[in-house]
Amino acid sequence: MVLDQPGQPLRPAELPEPEPGPGQIKLAVKTCGVCRTDLHIYDDELQGAPKLPLVMGHQIVGEVVAAAEGSERFALGDRVGVRVPSGTITLLRDVTCGLRTGATRRTTATSPCGNL
Repeated sequence: MVLDQPGQPLRPAELPEPEPGPGQIKLAVKTCGVCRTDLHIYDDELQGAPKLPLVMGHQIVGEVVAAAEGSERFALGDRVGVRVPSGTITLLRDVTCGLRTGATRRTTATSPCGNL
């Protein structure tokens, strides 16, 4: 879903699929969260808001379907969680019941681990 103008309905869109560049991976998105930041963008409440049109949503969970040179940390088929805009990627095999291995705080995942 794409936002063309703040406060206007989102529109469905078919967009070209990018291919990963050096050090990048391509994901098949399985689920995507919308947070308050998205709503601030929609309501035109952010200074320096992103360039429009914009595909809304972040906090992505997906499966690696392509990997370019320099992205050896990830293998095809890995389930990963991505926190955008920071770009932090967590391998979900390192997540157990909402807690990252060795972590002391909960992740943003709200689904039981088996359903991610």
